[in-house]
Amino acid sequence: MRKLTYLKAIRKHCVECMGGNIYLPTDCPAIRCKFYPYRLGKKPEIKPANTPLKSIRLYCLECVGTSDEVKICSMPKCPLYYFRFGKNPKLQGKGNPKALKIFRTSKTRLPIWPQISIKIQNE
Repeated sequence: MRKLTYLKAIRKHCVECMGGNIYLPTDCPAIRCKFYPYRLGKKPEIKPANTPLKSIRLYCLECVGTSDEVKICSMPKCPLYYFRFGKNPKLQGKGNPKALKIFRTSKTRLPIWPQISIKIQNE
């Protein structure tokens, strides 16, 4: 199975929830659902209370009960499975948070190199 983005995973979950019909999530009656703002697979114009990843985490906690149960989730075919921890696995290991913190707190910045203009003379 090809890995989905978190918004596409929510969309796929909503389609499965509505019986497999790709057109029904647009008319979803569950306004209180955690995925309601993201049911179309896009970020909404009005910012909802939770981010898509946080919504997935809350849904998974509601589905199985505890964080320990989320860790050992037995439904790898669920479209939300890869995002069940509330983090994007595609970004795992990217960046260096310690170096970024040191850079932001340091008073020394990288030097700004002077602009050197070179004129090319036509012969």
